[in-house]
Amino acid sequence: MSAERDLAAFVSMRTGIELTRGGIDRALEAYATRRQKELTLSLPAYLALLAGDRGGAELERLVNSITVGYTWFFRDPGQLAAIEALFVSELGRSRKLRTWIPACSTGEDAYSLAFLAGRVERDVEILATDLNTRSIEHARRGVYGSWSVRDMDPRFTANLTQRRDRSFEIAERFRERVSFAAHNLMDRPPAPANGEGWDIVLCRNVLIYFDRDTARRVLDMLTRSLAPGGYLVLGASEVVCEVPNGLDASYVAGRLVFRKRDSASSAGVAAPNVSRDWLIATATARQEVRLVSVFPAAAEALESAPPAPPCEIERDLKRGHRLLEAGDVVQACVAYLAALSRDRTRADSHLYAGVARYLCGEIELALHDLRAALFLDESLWPAAFYLALCHENSGHPAEALQAYEHVLRVHDRQRAAHVTLGSVFDAWRDDLCAVARRRVQAAGADARRAG
Repeated sequence: MSAERDLAAFVSMRTGIELTRGGIDRALEAYATRRQKELTLSLPAYLALLAGDRGGAELERLVNSITVGYTWFFRDPGQLAAIEALFVSELGRSRKLRTWIPACSTGEDAYSLAFLAGRVERDVEILATDLNTRSIEHARRGVYGSWSVRDMDPRFTANLTQRRDRSFEIAERFRERVSFAAHNLMDRPPAPANGEGWDIVLCRNVLIYFDRDTARRVLDMLTRSLAPGGYLVLGASEVVCEVPNGLDASYVAGRLVFRKRDSASSAGVAAPNVSRDWLIATATARQEVRLVSVFPAAAEALESAPPAPPCEIERDLKRGHRLLEAGDVVQACVAYLAALSRDRTRADSHLYAGVARYLCGEIELALHDLRAALFLDESLWPAAFYLALCHENSGHPAEALQAYEHVLRVHDRQRAAHVTLGSVFDAWRDDLCAVARRRVQAAGADARRAG
């Protein structure tokens, strides 16, 4: 193995990051070349320095250079609406609500949550962590440029003070509400002050930088860090084609989240009074809606409102199909969303809504619905196909490849069993699966050339 590969393997092992994603491998190569010249070391000697007893400071410098933060305030309004809904719910109402934000970058998400907690007058313990120590120091200072505040919710601009250099400083009362610390997701998770687990873990757009096995280990660690009944909230672009062990997929304020089972639900028994206790107010309209799982069996346990009659849903779906065939994508999307609003436990409604949103250019919303379709029915290969297209458009080829591979696994299994979807996608099966196969084969050829 070459010294370059040795270095990449060492950094990947220490951080868990798949270096080929997001151009991190190029950043590593550029940084290592520069540091070799500065230290007058060969690459093998530089690697020995990193791996040695005194390599901690140098490794920190390297990690800080290749993990550059990229975020801003109120970056994902739908996700924050779900967080605010949990803030105003009965979750941990008798005490501080314990919230952890791993991979927080420069802290904008953490302060956004602090603003929301202040608005709804909820006492919240917020810990934000990141592998990059420079990002953590930036977050602690609480000073940001115009890029970070460009999507700032007008309700919260009073929480910032503009400085003479035209930067913006977080009010001290909000800086005091958030703690920042360095943490590697490969290590043991931090515990809240009382040691009972986190009520909310907000982890957005982190798993996309890990390979599949590492992402599963990180998901398992995040699950174990939750208190019973706690929530894991992921970014819309995360590739998770199955519900993590120990969690249930649910909707809060229209956003798909994961709830850790308590002892009662783990035994297959609904928690007492759950339908009365879990009334979640949406952050926008202040309406009260039930927490409804995307799985029909779990939804029945929550005694949710009965879905609309199937005939009404089928009417909306058929209308959407007609509009889509006529080229009216926007109105087709409206029809599909109408069907989805009548029953959120139907995988096909999520599928068609996701496809329409993709065609409308609403990539993050499409990701959300397509993932939900796969959670409900992993055999819906069209959901995986369009999920792949979303990731290609978002600049995440490795995640797109995973979704294409899912298409082919399901397609080959269904063909062997002579199974059809019984939908408009059956006519497109061969063409779409041929595209998926070409993408997978091309990726394999690229990997062989690189090897």
